[in-house]
Amino acid sequence: EKQQKLRCEIPEKPLLLHLDADRMRQVIGNLLINASRHTPEGSHITLSLEEKAGEVLVTIADDGEGIAKEELPHIFDKFYRSSRNAASGENSSVGGSGIGLALAKQYVEIQKGTISVTSSAEGTSFFIHLPDSLKIYIDQGIKSI
Repeated sequence: EKQQKLRCEIPEKPLLLHLDADRMRQVIGNLLINASRHTPEGSHITLSLEEKAGEVLVTIADDGEGIAKEELPHIFDKFYRSSRNAASGENSSVGGSGIGLALAKQYVEIQKGTISVTSSAEGTSFFIHLPDSLKIYIDQGIKSI
C-alpha cells in the first residue's frame, strides 16, 4: 500500500445529474486508479466537483510524476500507453492496457461532455466538463429530462 491520501471536495448542497451513473463511476474510477498508479507513496489525489457557469466540473488531480508533454496529445488514443513521465523524462515502469482513457473519453462524450488533461513534473489533472443541462434541481423533483 502506498499510503496515499484522497481528498474529496464536493459542494454541501447535493447535486443531482441525469446521466449514465455506471459509466461515470467507471470513468472516475479509472482516473483515480491511474492517479494512484502514477503517484508515489505519501502523496495526494484530489477529487472535486463544482458548478461553474453553464457546466459541472469534475476534477481528478494528483501530485505524481506527470505525463511527458509530447505524450499529452495521444493519451486518449485507443491502445496508446504513455512511456515517459514528466518528472524525470525516464521510461515509466507502470502501464495499463491503453484503453482506459480512450473509453473514459468516449463515455464522457456520450454524456455530451468533454475531458481534458494538464500535466507537469508536479502532477496531472483531468477535467471532466459536463453540460449544465444534465443537472436536476431538487425543488423541481426528479424527472426525465
